[in-house]
Amino acid sequence: MRGVARMLWARGGAGRRFVAALPLLASLGCTRRPSAQLTGECRALGEGKTENATVRILRGSVVAEGKVRKAGRPRDCADSKKASTAFCSANAALSAAPAWLRPSGRLDVHLAASNGGAASAPVEVLRGDGALLLRATGPATPDVWMHELVHVRMHPRLPNGLAARRTARALEEGIADYVAAVAVDSPSVGATKERRRLDLPAFGAAERWAQLAIAKRFDPHPLGLLLARRLYGALKLSAPHARSMLRAGRQVTWENASTPGAVASAFVAVCTASDCPAVRAVLFAWLPEELRDSAP
Repeated sequence: MRGVARMLWARGGAGRRFVAALPLLASLGCTRRPSAQLTGECRALGEGKTENATVRILRGSVVAEGKVRKAGRPRDCADSKKASTAFCSANAALSAAPAWLRPSGRLDVHLAASNGGAASAPVEVLRGDGALLLRATGPATPDVWMHELVHVRMHPRLPNGLAARRTARALEEGIADYVAAVAVDSPSVGATKERRRLDLPAFGAAERWAQLAIAKRFDPHPLGLLLARRLYGALKLSAPHARSMLRAGRQVTWENASTPGAVASAFVAVCTASDCPAVRAVLFAWLPEELRDSAP
């Protein structure tokens, strides 16, 4: 790097102006290499690389259609700003997460070289691998990590039918939002530009449900947010209810569910804790009456 800087300086004009601006660019974070402070924090956590017993950040992974086509590798803490930032923020989030939300083994996080044209969520779960895909250029907030940890812990097989599959995805998103809110003790969750507030009324349900069977592309987050708002309205931030829903999400089998009502019924059937009746009431209040055909 020093040799390149000398060459640019020798050329004068724009070359000298660029070299003169390098310290400022570095101070603003406009460099791919981490700062000395970030490198030190990363090394303290990972013995020099972006991996430890808790989390492993893999740089250069190729991901397409929700599957890892080629796994990357951990990087030296001084080599990659994005990898080191992700490593530090993931470790911080996992340390802050309640014990019942943490994964039992090491969490793999892929920094994708190619995302296969997928949506631009900062972090998302890879269902086939039980790992996470990170696209964010800056550190993901703890609630974003914890939302995705819910998906990692639940990881159910989705139904085959279109309406049932979309209902299951929305249900899972709602639970993930609610559990993340409980974990960070705040009714506001999500990426900085897309904060989702659970302490607002659950308006607009009819329009959202109408998209279930007719929309070519379906985003489960809006319907999930309506469920999370109903859960918050009924339960506030309740750790026992959050744990019960997470446990049910890990046990539920949706492969044979053919309708939205069957999806809801399958979930409440495995939610057997003493506080599950309150969850059941919220879940079926969220589901439109005409879609409760298979609900008990």
